[in-house]
Amino acid sequence: ILSIKPELAKECDKWGEFNGYDWSYLLKKRPRFADKCDEYDAWSEFDTGDWHALLEVLPQFADKCDKYDGWRKFPIFYWSNLLQRHPQFAVKCNEYDGWRKFETDHWSLLLNEQPQFADKCDKWGEFDADDWRYLLADQPQFADKCDKWGEFDADDWRYLLAEQPQFADKAKEFASGWAGILKTKPELANKCDKWSEFDTDDWYTLLEELPQFADKCDKYDGWRKFPIFYWSNLLHRHPQFEGKAKEFASGWAEILITKPELANKCDKWGEFDAYDWSYLLADQPQFADKCDKWGEFNGYDWSYLLAEQPQFEDKCDEYGGWRKFETNHWSLLLDQQPQFKDKRDALI
Repeated sequence: ILSIKPELAKECDKWGEFNGYDWSYLLKKRPRFADKCDEYDAWSEFDTGDWHALLEVLPQFADKCDKYDGWRKFPIFYWSNLLQRHPQFAVKCNEYDGWRKFETDHWSLLLNEQPQFADKCDKWGEFDADDWRYLLADQPQFADKCDKWGEFDADDWRYLLAEQPQFADKAKEFASGWAGILKTKPELANKCDKWSEFDTDDWYTLLEELPQFADKCDKYDGWRKFPIFYWSNLLHRHPQFEGKAKEFASGWAEILITKPELANKCDKWGEFDAYDWSYLLADQPQFADKCDKWGEFNGYDWSYLLAEQPQFEDKCDEYGGWRKFETNHWSLLLDQQPQFKDKRDALI
């Protein structure tokens, strides 16, 4: 009430019952009541959380924290968070040996806001890729201390280069990094010399957003190993790639899921693998007579297919599919087809 209507202070008869949290909350909103806190000697009720919450907003109460020894038990997070906002408290961090407790994530957060404390950091070699990408995005002057460039993944490079494109040369050594870079900075394509090292994930990452790089995928044979899941998403966003999909078995499997009328055009039936068949038959069971990979289905293939098309139970019986089920496969199947619980129970 008092934080919203301080004019009601004369009506309050509960001052002596306020705890540390109450006072911290009230003073953040209405520092004018500090004299009341003095009157009831309530500062001694504050715990470290109360002091941190108050000083974060009102650093002028630091003298009270001194008087009531509030700094002594500050945990690491409080020091890091407080110094980001109020670097003048570094003297207190020195006094209470707070720096010793810092871990790498606390350092990256602090130095991102207050780089002048770099000389206090003794954990540079322990920073991981996430620590570095976060820090360097705002404080690139620390690049000479980074020894984790090779551990950056596509997300790390994307995040960093969006803010600091000058680090593209660092990424040139790492193929997976380049897919993420180009997704954000396609204008750097002429700097990339790792096209031949792109794997399926790299090509998908790139083409999902930037279909104009399809010619590079052609040149470096990137389409060949696209799984059906990639074709599914890619064709949904870029139907112009249907022609590419028709060259590959998984691509045809995805096309036939949505366009079964093109079956007479497909010349890749014999190249479909078990994964392709399980996904295709789950939506288009009429093609079962063309499947010659039943014996190659794994537990996931069977569980996915039977969850959608339980009539293939006899095929699972015939080809010993039930023995391939693991706990997660049973969960997938029984969630949609609980009648197969007897099959599971018989195998336990």
